[in-house]
Amino acid sequence: MIYLIFYAILLAVCLYIILLYRHKSNNTLDNDYNSISNVSSKEPKTKNTRKDALTSIFRISEKGGDHFKAPLSKEGQLELLMFDIWFGIQSLESRGILLDYEDTQKRIEDYLIKVIQNFGLPSEKKYERVYLLRSVTDGWEREMLGLAQSDYPRTKQYLPAYLYICFIKEPLKVYADEFLEAKIDSLNISDLADFFMVFIEHQNWLVSEFRKIK
Repeated sequence: MIYLIFYAILLAVCLYIILLYRHKSNNTLDNDYNSISNVSSKEPKTKNTRKDALTSIFRISEKGGDHFKAPLSKEGQLELLMFDIWFGIQSLESRGILLDYEDTQKRIEDYLIKVIQNFGLPSEKKYERVYLLRSVTDGWEREMLGLAQSDYPRTKQYLPAYLYICFIKEPLKVYADEFLEAKIDSLNISDLADFFMVFIEHQNWLVSEFRKIK
């Protein structure tokens, strides 16, 4: 009889241990599932944030014209908008925020086509192609490097003549190198100096705005 009671107690303890183990296992599985679910729910958010970074660049670039204190033609406004988009992408990349190249180029082209239509510019001229030409050649990049490396009065002040031609003088025109150099040589230094002050103020505003994109 004593043995039967002993076995009953032992059986009850074993059942209790088994049930306790199952309960902990279920909790662990639930926690694991919740962790996976949280990661899964965050992944699209991260991707959307990166994808929406380009939308933020568009929005800031659209405001750029209001923060450029020099008169611009419609063509000049489009040039400025294109530059601001490019500069925004470079700013993000410098902080390790990388956008998919093909998707980005497609979205930029579609966006610029709509802007061109809103500006009332002739769509058959395919002005959106100018963006690609400006961004893959060394024009914009050379200007920004020149400004960054300029250390006046220790060195001569770099004046962004290429940008002056793009925004003010003859926007949306693309020249071969020899014609571009002739155009730059013919520019008035005082006009470039005035433009430099306007552009630097605009660039400082851009940097401040693009840093807000996470």
